Amino acid sequence: MTLLKDIKMQLPDLNKIVIIHYGCPSFDTNDDTIYWIGIIHYQNGEKTYELWEGEEVDVLKKYTKFLKQNNDKIYVHWSMNSPKFGFHVFNRKAKEMIGTHNVDPNTKIDLSEYFKTKYGNNYVNRGGGRLNNLAALNSFTGRKSRIEVLSRSEATDRLELLFSIVQAEKQNTLIVEKETILNPYPDLWNDKCYKFFMYLWQNYISNKASQANILRVMYYLKELSRCDNEYIFRCTIQQFKEHMSNVYSIKISNIDMPSNYSNQKRILENLRIQFES
Repeated sequence: MTLLKDIKMQLPDLNKIVIIHYGCPSFDTNDDTIYWIGIIHYQNGEKTYELWEGEEVDVLKKYTKFLKQNNDKIYVHWSMNSPKFGFHVFNRKAKEMIGTHNVDPNTKIDLSEYFKTKYGNNYVNRGGGRLNNLAALNSFTGRKSRIEVLSRSEATDRLELLFSIVQAEKQNTLIVEKETILNPYPDLWNDKCYKFFMYLWQNYISNKASQANILRVMYYLKELSRCDNEYIFRCTIQQFKEHMSNVYSIKISNIDMPSNYSNQKRILENLRIQFES
């Protein structure tokens, strides 16, 4: 089985993953009934939903059939490795009900643990549930005040929430508590400069991830670094181009300062003020 530590700190391509979630009773009971199992995956390039509900034995049979056909995929989940929740429950019940001894995906990524490793344990407030708080921080739908998600509509909302989080993380637009963001590229910039770059990515670049907008940010950070020693931008232009290609899969061909830079610089200055406040 491939563990989280074997996965690079970048989520795989959406075509290679299956997002999985399921419904169960509250954790403060001894009831571990499986209400439903749902997945989102891509089939022939199209986003596809599967939601199995009803009798547990039928739900498990449909899940097991899907797993056999898609066990080469990477299963992305939220904290489903607990002895009382998730895959351990699936395995025990599948053995009892349908005689199948292993319904564990070959490769899994626990999103919650992934974010702890990448951003630090305090990437979002724990009170009320990290998943709900991450949804609120990013203005995603699908937040729930209780663990029991029974209706098909609520189940679909919860699945869609996980998809939105995965998609935002892959696009580098996921918002986490900025104080906890770790700087994985200290050779390119100091911590404050990296956090500010991520803030600009979320609040300036992601609205229109054009080459011009990305270069405006680069030139602004170079200027800022020269006049404010709290922001240290060590990137050469070539290093920045390589970083954008390797991390964001964005090719920068023309490195000239974009037109209208002076006007856009005022917007970037205002975003810096917001960032610092």
